[in-house]
Amino acid sequence: MSSSPDQPLSDLAQRYLDLLLATRRDQATSTLLGELHAGRLTIERLYLEILQPVLYEVGRRWQANEITIAHEHFVSAAAQSLMSRLYPQLFATTRRGRALVSACVGDEHHEIGLRMVTDLFELNGWDTYYLGTRIPAKAILAAVAARGAHVLALSVTIPEHRVDTRELILALRSSPGIATTIVLVGGAAFSAPGSWREVGADGYASDAMTAVHLANQIFEQRATRHA
Repeated sequence: MSSSPDQPLSDLAQRYLDLLLATRRDQATSTLLGELHAGRLTIERLYLEILQPVLYEVGRRWQANEITIAHEHFVSAAAQSLMSRLYPQLFATTRRGRALVSACVGDEHHEIGLRMVTDLFELNGWDTYYLGTRIPAKAILAAVAARGAHVLALSVTIPEHRVDTRELILALRSSPGIATTIVLVGGAAFSAPGSWREVGADGYASDAMTAVHLANQIFEQRATRHA
């Protein structure tokens, strides 16, 4: 993770990763929390410019056999632990009367990216309902209906799961009461330009804040049309 004008926090991200790989989790966590408390770092930037690139780098190193799966799991667990300590701040923001349900599709194992998405929606005033991984399609649809969700966010890492995603969205579109729910997708399975359209989604987001901005934009456009 080299430093550049586009990544002003890359040095801090590298320090955080180095501490974790040295199994100094407490020091790594306190370093980031110290930056937050001092006002030099926001939760949004912590997620997008520290945790996200660190997790990408760990995944790259593991695939290149530079670190072990134990290292990868340790870093992921440390990131999730840090995120959980920020929950009081997430829920303290003013509510906007908008609801989100988020879930991984199929038997996906990678959920931390979706957790980041959900957390930043919560931070931006949305009421969120995180379902996580290995949730049957019927349960996801039932949650959307029960929560009165305005947006369903789906995370898909494995390309083969695009078929499951399309079937889920088709089922939603044919379900009375939730057929017009905004569906946003993200994850490596949709890295090809325009591939999100093939499953019938309303949009694609490459990162958490893009998802929040896109959801707000579509929501407000629909509200204006129906005003």
